[in-house]
Amino acid sequence: MRENSYARSELEAYLNKDGNMDLRWYSTDVTGHKIGREMISTAIEKFGPENVTSVSAKLGKDNFAVYKYGLDSKLSPIKAVQATPLGKAMDYLGYRKVEVVGYDHVVFKR
Repeated sequence: MRENSYARSELEAYLNKDGNMDLRWYSTDVTGHKIGREMISTAIEKFGPENVTSVSAKLGKDNFAVYKYGLDSKLSPIKAVQATPLGKAMDYLGYRKVEVVGYDHVVFKR
């Protein structure tokens, strides 16, 4: 038996000239400890909170499953996004305005 005590967390983000931070990739092995929120918060801090006016992302597997469940439960697309772990993290970080763009892409604004 081999045990690995190291958690893996990754985030790749880019800030464009309009102030949108595009989350290209985010993943973590840890659930339930707000690691994703901390990774996003750290990225915003590195770019400078005053420079990040919006955050866009494609919903990953887990977030999309929650989003789809919300839609199937008759929530509006915006409410369904807000119910996802990503939506809750962005709300906590002050990005409360949500736009659903296409099938699985979202934009959060302050």
